[in-house]
Amino acid sequence: MWLSFRNLAVSDSARSLLDRVAPEKATRPRIITNREDQESLGDQRTVQHTVGGNVTILEGRNLLLRCPVEGVPAPSTRWLFDGFPVQLSDTLQVDDDTGDLTIIEMTEDDVGEYSCVATNIAGETVETSYTTVIGEFNMIQVFFNHFTGTLSTKASMR
Repeated sequence: MWLSFRNLAVSDSARSLLDRVAPEKATRPRIITNREDQESLGDQRTVQHTVGGNVTILEGRNLLLRCPVEGVPAPSTRWLFDGFPVQLSDTLQVDDDTGDLTIIEMTEDDVGEYSCVATNIAGETVETSYTTVIGEFNMIQVFFNHFTGTLSTKASMR
């Protein structure tokens, strides 16, 4: 005899029991990424990027860093900025449901290394992205270099 349930509501305390897995059945967390670099200089207000690879966006734009994970039991995630836990604020937010990190109106202060750490009883996995912000002056220089075919090796600040 088999029982089948559809749309079963499970309380948080019951879910924590369901998430418990015998250690021998656990699988190491995996962060699903393609490790592609992304440069977004268009007029998108929010740039979405899956952690892994580098991302360059215009100053003042929002960055949504995704950290899709899988594993048994389901891994928890946390974020590091330059090796230290992200300090949540009005401009740095983590979605409680997805674990995604949103950086609102990126500035030079937000440039650095963002790491997503996925953890469960089978271990820990880390995936990292390095962010770069291009200010108004730098954007003009990038477009000028693109159209003239010149390369600039000097980073300029606003």
